[in-house]
Amino acid sequence: MRLKDLFITICAVSALFPAISAQAGEFKAKPSIMLGMEHNDNVFLERYARNSDYISKARPTLNLGYKASSLKLGTGYSYDYRHYLNGSRDDTETQDANLAAEAVFIENMLYLKASDVYTRTTLDSTRDTTGENFDVNQSDRNTVIINPYLVLRLDPLSDLTLSYTRTGTWYKEAEGIDKREEAVSVEVSRELSETTRVNAGHRYSRESDRTGGYVRRDAYAGAVYGRGSELGLSLKGGYTWLDPEFGKSYSRLFWETSLFRDFTAVKATLSSVSSVVENPLSTPQWRMTHSAELSKRTDTASMKLSFYLHEYRGMEERALQTRVYGNRGSLMYDLTGDLKGAFDYTIEKSEHRRAHTHTVRGLLSPGLTYSISADDTLTFAYNYASYKSPELGTDNYKNNRFTIELRVNF
Repeated sequence: MRLKDLFITICAVSALFPAISAQAGEFKAKPSIMLGMEHNDNVFLERYARNSDYISKARPTLNLGYKASSLKLGTGYSYDYRHYLNGSRDDTETQDANLAAEAVFIENMLYLKASDVYTRTTLDSTRDTTGENFDVNQSDRNTVIINPYLVLRLDPLSDLTLSYTRTGTWYKEAEGIDKREEAVSVEVSRELSETTRVNAGHRYSRESDRTGGYVRRDAYAGAVYGRGSELGLSLKGGYTWLDPEFGKSYSRLFWETSLFRDFTAVKATLSSVSSVVENPLSTPQWRMTHSAELSKRTDTASMKLSFYLHEYRGMEERALQTRVYGNRGSLMYDLTGDLKGAFDYTIEKSEHRRAHTHTVRGLLSPGLTYSISADDTLTFAYNYASYKSPELGTDNYKNNRFTIELRVNF
């Protein structure tokens, strides 16, 4: 089916589905549509040859859900169409789709989780730009995961979990490297008290792609401690062995730690993670992340302030490739019962060690949302992006976007 035909079909289904869903007791349906207009003063994100345009947008969405005692299904589909009024480029059309399923074959023993997600993603693993522009340095990605697992109760306080996971990742753009992975794992967990649980396990996986792939083995142990929403601590550490099809074998420690404490006046969260992450343009990377976050929520406002540091290294080398550190903040405030204000910002510096240069990125996003009714909203937003680099020409530009969007839920 062509995308334009699919667009018309989704609009028709969105209009008709309230009558259908009213008769389906165990089904839930939520069709909606977004109509908008945007002025973009730098469509192609150029430093000097800036092209501005007015962009009309339409995004119909349909979310469906089904829940039974042994089966839970959820699916969502969005079609995004954009028309450039001044003809700076051809019209664009993309899709977002996801399907999630959870099944119980034997109560308290045999389960299945499966998902299929089709979405837009950035090709730069160190910088997510999907919220800034529509398609520069991005690609459609489809990820399918199938995970049957068996849970055996060893005693009233201990469980043994045996799991098999098959994952497939596909990129629309030729630069993206498609990957397939199969993994088996075993984990033992035990409840020590009402607040503490410990676990240990081993995972064996094999990944294949056009660069050759590798075999990976992880051994780990961890503990979780929590007192409701007041205090929480999680610790996980282990060792990874990697055997590439081409090249030498190597190993490395990994960890995941997180601590949060609610001081009533403010909630503080500290985390440190060292793990393997997906890299669309090459083999996966080692990423070490340290972050600190302060958050506050009241009846009329929510605030968040975070500081972070990311370090990226290649799988087969210990030399630092990229270091990213920055500060991010957000504020949401109820101005009236129907009018909400929002403000987000990001200040970030990326040090590119191989290129011996850096990039400074600044993002600013204030906006207002007015509730026309319980289900329909009108949003006014401004997005500003600034990139500066002494050496990288593509990382020198400014972009201003003014947007108005109407969202209607049927």
